[in-house]
Amino acid sequence: MTFGPDADQAGDKGSWMSIWVDDVDEVHRNCVEQGLEVTWPPTDMPWNVREMHVRHPDGHVFRISQGIEREENLEQQP
Repeated sequence: MTFGPDADQAGDKGSWMSIWVDDVDEVHRNCVEQGLEVTWPPTDMPWNVREMHVRHPDGHVFRISQGIEREENLEQQP
């Protein structure tokens, strides 16, 4: 993992960059196929973003994000 209570010690090394995409799950599949280190699998976060983290061999972490709309938010709209 790259954050949270059980974060690894390398999580704070290097730079973090957020990249916004249309389909996080597709990016995840491509990363796994290429053998990249996915440190956080695609997860729906409380701030209405689906994201994953992938670590570059230099230690930099890329946060791959996709905006999502939760059902409860859609129900509140007229």
